[in-house]
Amino acid sequence: YRLQAEAAAELQQMCAADAGELWNTSLCGPLIVVDGATRQAWATQRDNTGVLALTPSGGWVGVLPQGVPVANTTVDWGGVRWIMVVGPLPEEASARRVLLAHEAWHRVQSSIGLPMQNTNAAHLETERGRYLMRLELRALATAMLSNGRARRNAAKDALGFRMARLASFPEAQAAETALDRNEGLASYTGVRLGAGDEVSLFAARTLNAYDQHDALARSYAYATGPAYGLLLDDYVRNWRTSLAAWAPADLLVSPLRARPLNAPTLARRA
Repeated sequence: YRLQAEAAAELQQMCAADAGELWNTSLCGPLIVVDGATRQAWATQRDNTGVLALTPSGGWVGVLPQGVPVANTTVDWGGVRWIMVVGPLPEEASARRVLLAHEAWHRVQSSIGLPMQNTNAAHLETERGRYLMRLELRALATAMLSNGRARRNAAKDALGFRMARLASFPEAQAAETALDRNEGLASYTGVRLGAGDEVSLFAARTLNAYDQHDALARSYAYATGPAYGLLLDDYVRNWRTSLAAWAPADLLVSPLRARPLNAPTLARRA
């Protein structure tokens, strides 16, 4: 249970370092790590139903009952609202910390006015939808690896590709906004708190990885979320208190003076 104990300590360290600053609340909470195959669980506290037993090293272990979902998520079980992570945990510390902070945000999201919305961006299964999303991913990756004017210009390109996609699929805006506010903000929180001094590089690597994914309809915001959040940290002060019903990317349009791209400009940017 070495990695589980390390993960619990890392979660406490991140919470202490953040001190509730990012979302005006502590992200700390009970952690449970569950093996997806065996349902063997390791937790930071008792479960109130007697399933978990205290070990000499301090963790609580047992087999999670059937019927309790196993996923990277938040789950209510045994009278406790858990941060649940599926094992085995990543050996690499930054990947592990990013995962923990991501799921910790899901545990508090409803309490900070950002309730989970289950949706699907089906337009990203079409050729044009995927084409414009991949261009957005690539522009965001360029922004993450750039500074100054180059960073700003790449971010504007990303917003231009996003505008073109939403103009092509106007009914898709609600689905994308829901995903951006759910998994996008969770992923931003994970990277912001967990990636240490390499937040921009971690975000760029994630974007590059998702550029190779076959399925983007439910997953793209895992990649775009950190990048848009980090750009907002640069350009829009206190943006997290100004979200209202917006997608994070919407808050960048005005300060970056982003405009819709006509067909020739879109082709050049692409």
